[in-house]
Amino acid sequence: MATISRPLPGLDLSPRSLRVADYLRWSVDHKIIGVQYMALALFGFIFGGTLAMLIRWELLTRRSTLLPTDRPTTSSSRCTVR
Repeated sequence: MATISRPLPGLDLSPRSLRVADYLRWSVDHKIIGVQYMALALFGFIFGGTLAMLIRWELLTRRSTLLPTDRPTTSSSRCTVR
C-alpha cells in the first residue's frame, strides 16, 4: 500500500467555516443535509400545528369565522380534495 508523506500541491485540508448560504443550497455534506432535514421538520411541525389550531378555533365557535361559508358544505368536504 502506498502512502503520501506530504500533501498534494493545491490540496487545501484546512477546515473551512460554514456560512448561512451553505445551508440554503444543494449539498452532499452529511452535516449540512442533517441540519436542512431538521429545519424542514421543524417548519412542518410549526405549519401543521398552526393549521390544527385554526381548525380547533373554527370548531370552538358556533359561527364559521375562518373558513368561507358561501355555499353549504359538510365538514368532511372541507378536509378532502375532490
